[in-house]
Amino acid sequence: MTRSSRWLVPIAALALIGGGVAASAAATADQCLPDRTPAELLAAVATADVQALSGTITTEADLGFPTLPDLGTGASSADPQALLTRLLAGENTIRVWTDGPEQFRAALVDDFAELQIVRNGEDVWTYSSSEGVATRYALPAGAGPGDQKAEVGPESVTPGALADQALEAIDPTTEVTVGETQVVAGRDAHTLVIAPRTEETLVDRIEIAVDADSSLPVQFQIFARGQDGAAFSTGFTSLDLTAPDASVFDFTPPADATVTDGELFGGRQAPGQDAAMPALPDFGMPRLIGSDWSTVVELSVPASGAASVPEDTTDATDATDATDATDATDATGATDATDATAMLDQLSQPVAGGRAISTALLSILLTDDGRVLVGAVPVDTLVAASR
Repeated sequence: MTRSSRWLVPIAALALIGGGVAASAAATADQCLPDRTPAELLAAVATADVQALSGTITTEADLGFPTLPDLGTGASSADPQALLTRLLAGENTIRVWTDGPEQFRAALVDDFAELQIVRNGEDVWTYSSSEGVATRYALPAGAGPGDQKAEVGPESVTPGALADQALEAIDPTTEVTVGETQVVAGRDAHTLVIAPRTEETLVDRIEIAVDADSSLPVQFQIFARGQDGAAFSTGFTSLDLTAPDASVFDFTPPADATVTDGELFGGRQAPGQDAAMPALPDFGMPRLIGSDWSTVVELSVPASGAASVPEDTTDATDATDATDATDATDATGATDATDATAMLDQLSQPVAGGRAISTALLSILLTDDGRVLVGAVPVDTLVAASR
């Protein structure tokens, strides 16, 4: 496997780990809310039961990540890697609606386009207006609320989704306090502050704004060490806790849209879909180095298999066509490899034993011997862990 093709995988990993966002600063609450202890706030969030809502989420990322060049891959804007690359920079607007675990809609809105994911019972749709493509999925009866979600989608960067992950990770290495009250989306909120007890991580603290009335997380922010503003956050700018009209969850593809059946999230398949899906790379079990906030994850990138040419080319014309196709594939592969190498050179810096990519909250080491080390730690920590 060439250097460029090996390192395309960690570029996607960076997007998957860093795909998130920052909301506008919230004002201090005008009224004096009753004091809450950290334990009381944690319990309130854990027992919050908000089944229905609609609102708008504003997101903005300030990770210090270099601008990603366009490789001309033609990847769909609904593709997780393409979507998260977008969420790594700039400001985005996401509209959400939900009414119970089986009705959900989220739309990532542009000035002239929209990307949607809709679940209504057992039916799930994604739609990209810029491409005119609607993809249909079918869930098994009784599928849980998590089954309507792709591994990455607009719904995965809501304050509640990110807060759940952060709160589940609290352990003795984490300090939990209560910050100043604030106003988010016109609603008074308490502030839950989660901070590492070590200085060996790039993370300074996480702040979660908790709605005073419903205990719903309404804003999620991550602050990097040495930076004043949030590097990564997401928050509501408008919020309505009444049930949306049922018609919101009905989806009919536009008449001019191309409709396809897609693979179900989590590896299941839609009815009638070809079972001969390409196998995913086997990265093996990750190796964990260190612990808690300064944990480093090490993966081994597998070598890619070369494409084979059919042996049955007894017909001279077919043989010539096969050779031409192989030459064209080789030429395309060489161009892609050159573009990938250029991208990696732009994004990374040379370090001992490989190249490194760093942002305000995350570092990635791409070693010369085919390993990838990732962590919310300085690059020097990754280099030391790789030896």
